[in-house]
Amino acid sequence: MRKIETYGSPRQMGEQYGEAMRQEIHLARELWGEWFKKFPVTDDFSRNVRQVLARYAPDILEEFSGLAAGSRTEENFLFAINFTDTFDDRTERCTPMFLRNDPDEGVIVAKNNDAGPQERFPFVVRKGNPASGLPFVQITYAGWLSGLDMMNAEGLANTHASVGSVFPKSGLRMDIRLRMYQLMQFCRSAEELEQKLREVPLTGKGFAIAVGDARNDAFFLDAAVPELAVRARGENFAWATNLYMSPGLLHADARPVGRRDHCVKRYEYIRRQPVPRNLSEIRTLLSDHSSPYSPCRHGGETLSVTTWSMIARPQKRSVLYTDGNPCMNSYREIIL
Repeated sequence: MRKIETYGSPRQMGEQYGEAMRQEIHLARELWGEWFKKFPVTDDFSRNVRQVLARYAPDILEEFSGLAAGSRTEENFLFAINFTDTFDDRTERCTPMFLRNDPDEGVIVAKNNDAGPQERFPFVVRKGNPASGLPFVQITYAGWLSGLDMMNAEGLANTHASVGSVFPKSGLRMDIRLRMYQLMQFCRSAEELEQKLREVPLTGKGFAIAVGDARNDAFFLDAAVPELAVRARGENFAWATNLYMSPGLLHADARPVGRRDHCVKRYEYIRRQPVPRNLSEIRTLLSDHSSPYSPCRHGGETLSVTTWSMIARPQKRSVLYTDGNPCMNSYREIIL
C-alpha cells in the first residue's frame, strides 16, 4: 500500500491525493470498467451527487474537484465509486473490534480488512493535514474519500465491516462514508460523531462500525442506513462479522441463509476465544488463522484474504497497520 501525506485546502488536498495516487486511481478505473459498461454513470446521477454535496458538504465537493484534476480522472467516475459499493457480494469482509480499559492504552479500535482472492483494487494509507479541520490518518481504496477506517488528532477512531441494508433510501441523501469523512475532520468524541451522523439523511451500503475515542468511550454503530443503532457501549470488548447485532436490525442485511451462516460462525468463533485484555492480545487475535472462521484469512473456504490490518490507539494518537496478513507482516506506525 502506498503511504501519502496531503496538506492545505480541500482543493489542494484533493490535487495532492490525485497526483500521488494517479496510477492507482487509473488502475481502479480500469478494474471498474466492466461494471460501468453494464451500469453507466448518468448525467442525472452526477447531478444528484453534486446537489447533495453542495447542500451538505461543499468542502468535499471541492476536494473531489481537486482529486479529479490531480489524478486526471473524470469527476463522474469518482462520484460513482464514492456513492456506490458494488464489490463481489459473495465475500464476507472484515472483522472490526474495540477494546476498552487496556491499562496502558485505554481504548483500542482495530480491524482486519478482507477482500476477494482475485481482487486487485489498490489501497492508500493517507495522512491528511487540512487547513481547516483536524489532522487524520485513513486507510481506504484509491480514489475514495471514505471516513471509515480513520483516526483524527483528537483521538477519535473508527473501523468497519460491510453489512448491507434492506431499508429504502430514496431522495437526496449523503453516502455514510462521505459523511464520516466530513465528521472525522471536526468531531472530537465518539458521542459527538454519533449525534452528528443523525443530522443528515444518509444512504450507502450499510456498515457495522466500531467507534472509540481517547476519553475511553467506545461502541458499535450498526449503520443499516438510514437506520442507526448503538450497541455494546460500556462493554470492554466487542466485535462484528458482517452482521448487525442490535435489536430490530438482526436481519436488516437481507443475506441468504447460507452466507449468513458463515458470518454467524465467525462471530461465534471469536466469542469462544479468550477475551483480549491489552494491545498484545488484540494483535494475537488479529493474527489468528487457526480456523476458517478466524480473523486472519488466507482464502480457501473463507472466500476472502486479509489485505491489511489496522490498530488505532486513540490516547497515543497512533495508528499501526500491516500491508498484508498480520500473521506474516510487521505493523508499521503513523503518529498524529
